[in-house]
Amino acid sequence: MTVDKKENIYTPEKQEKDRLFVSDIYSSKQYLQEGKTIAAHTLLKQSKGVGIIKQILLKSNSTAYSIQVIIDNDVVWEKDYAFFLLNTADIVDVSAYAAGGKHFLSLQNLYFQKDFQIRIRPTASITWDIILIRYDIRDEILQKEY
Repeated sequence: MTVDKKENIYTPEKQEKDRLFVSDIYSSKQYLQEGKTIAAHTLLKQSKGVGIIKQILLKSNSTAYSIQVIIDNDVVWEKDYAFFLLNTADIVDVSAYAAGGKHFLSLQNLYFQKDFQIRIRPTASITWDIILIRYDIRDEILQKEY
């Protein structure tokens, strides 16, 4: 039996009715930069918590860069654009292609339990048409039922 200061002692019936629930609610977030010039190793985004990186999308007129994705202190990706272009047909949730004179790289569905960091390493100054990072992060909500 548990003791309650207000009502002294719970009966087994009352103890059965009183419950505490934890709900997971995910907030959708995004980091978007347009027309941003990057000339050196740059941390694009980092976040702490539990969630999923739904998509990293990079669009530019250059392929002279590499991307590093660290999830829960482990390097998940540390490759250059050429690697992704060469292997895009064989790797799930990776897409690299050229269209309209622009080069696209999309990485999707990267789950994290503690945190993530995304870094870009250009070999020359690059102006990015789009840098987009879309992710969902968990918010814990406590609910009590009477």
